[in-house]
Amino acid sequence: MKSATLLYLTTALACSSLLAVAQDQQPFKRQHLAIGPILGFNYGINGLNYGLGALYEFRPEKQLSFFAGLNYLQTRRSSSHQNIESFTGEIWKQHLTALNFGARYYANEFYFAGAIGLAYKNELLLGADGRKTPLDSGFGFYKSLSTGYALPISTHSIGEFEAGVYGVKESMNVGGTMRYKFGW
Repeated sequence: MKSATLLYLTTALACSSLLAVAQDQQPFKRQHLAIGPILGFNYGINGLNYGLGALYEFRPEKQLSFFAGLNYLQTRRSSSHQNIESFTGEIWKQHLTALNFGARYYANEFYFAGAIGLAYKNELLLGADGRKTPLDSGFGFYKSLSTGYALPISTHSIGEFEAGVYGVKESMNVGGTMRYKFGW
């Protein structure tokens, strides 16, 4: 009788300590949605760009995730850099919309990411009188390499700070983004 009671108490103590350890470790969120502004520099044409990015992330493992992103960027500059007959007030404008897919490797809160995708680039000239002259448009191969830091805000949300290179062949950018990411 004494050995059965001792075995029962030992088993109960071991199980309760395992449950206590399991409750202390927060499970990581497997799915996230994120949105945030993008700010960068287009070093192909020497112009600032800005835009907005959205991201869906699926994280099957704690150190690995896969994502899909949708980015919109706009670059504005005076038309003189394009060797176009420049009139007073003309502005060259480029829109870049990209759908991309990639992966991330996490090392604690830091991560490294790479993505490829399809981008649509549209360039036009805005005249001082309001006229819009189309210059170039078409699809291109989008690529991105970046590194970032994920700062936990609460149990359901994360702030991300990311810097890297991104764009299409004739319009590469260096820049960064800050995203608000929430998971479930």
